[in-house]
Amino acid sequence: MNRKIKPLKFETFIELLSLVQNSHYVRNEPIPSDNVNINLLESALNNPFQKFGGVYLYRGFIRKASILFYGLIKNHSLSNGNKRMACIALAYFCYLNHYDFKIPMEDFYSLAKFVSESMPQEDEKCKAKIYSILKKYVRPTK
Repeated sequence: MNRKIKPLKFETFIELLSLVQNSHYVRNEPIPSDNVNINLLESALNNPFQKFGGVYLYRGFIRKASILFYGLIKNHSLSNGNKRMACIALAYFCYLNHYDFKIPMEDFYSLAKFVSESMPQEDEKCKAKIYSILKKYVRPTK
């Protein structure tokens, strides 16, 4: 199955952020809106679609999804809520591209925490772990 992969656009991420901010504000778990580093956010959103010599550096949906998740957490473009927004953005990216996302919540939380706590010298190991977990739990819809 060869589907064109749709990127998660900056405007869409900001809409998701606004929805999450409102939801978490009510639960007294605020995600501040005043400290968004736009350059880091755009980098995280665009990185999965990066090319070199006309060839995508990250081929296939799972690789792109892995790099998106990794970048949204590690770029730290928000002053708070990076892991939460990376999880929501990844789920929406799957929905947008017609993929079922059935990762158990505990595994998802553990993965986000693992990524956020990983050291720079562990980047490749971290990306490989994200890829292997997503490969296990993300499937194209029928």
